[in-house]
Amino acid sequence: MQRSLIITIVILAVTGLALTGCCGFGGRAIEDIAEELESSGSADFAGTYQVAGEGYKAALTITKTGDGYHLEWNLPDGSTHYGKGIVVDDVLGAFFSTSDGSNAGVVAYKKDSKGITGLWTVAGGEQLFSEKTSGAVTLRRGGADLEGEYTVSGTNPGSGSYRGDLSVLKSGEAWSARWLTGGEIYGTGLDVDGVLVLGYGDDAGAGVAVYQIRGDDLHGYWLYATYAEKMSAKTSINTGTEKAKRTGDVE
Repeated sequence: MQRSLIITIVILAVTGLALTGCCGFGGRAIEDIAEELESSGSADFAGTYQVAGEGYKAALTITKTGDGYHLEWNLPDGSTHYGKGIVVDDVLGAFFSTSDGSNAGVVAYKKDSKGITGLWTVAGGEQLFSEKTSGAVTLRRGGADLEGEYTVSGTNPGSGSYRGDLSVLKSGEAWSARWLTGGEIYGTGLDVDGVLVLGYGDDAGAGVAVYQIRGDDLHGYWLYATYAEKMSAKTSINTGTEKAKRTGDVE
């Protein structure tokens, strides 16, 4: 599983993990998750938006590419942030970063007739911030009880499968996560409207896992992109799938 840790988003580089083993839970193939989720995100986020947050404004351009979206925030001071994201249940979950990885975080967007509205947090952060187009209703975090231990099973883009464990902990207004899938990977995220978005990364790149919350289970996609692939490039996005089954409380 090509997940890792950004010293600003999360911590340890684990590249090319493709662990073999059983690919699902309860006799259902992990590939079924992708089929179920394909129809769960019908919103098209492609477009250019003028967004504003607490003390800043930006021109946000969202471009569809492959299985996901490429995002660019252009700020009045001339700086640019880049992101890659996936839609699940009409929520666009994305990580964002400068091209050198010096600033990183995770964001979730919803779309309505008046534009888009989002919540974001910095890597390792505990406070959520809002961002939206003029007139859109501010998005608020969900109230799901996600804290606990999970068993995960997933597939890598292209081929290969893996199994492991996931811990999710409340961290202020946000969530913190730790995957153990042959290595230790940390994440930061938030939940909105039945969807959990977790960002993760390392000095080489960053990624996002976006899950549909189904009772005690999580079904979703994940992606990882290296800085060598150029965060600014609108390259095709390939995704992996993951299912997490809750097994107990965090000790």
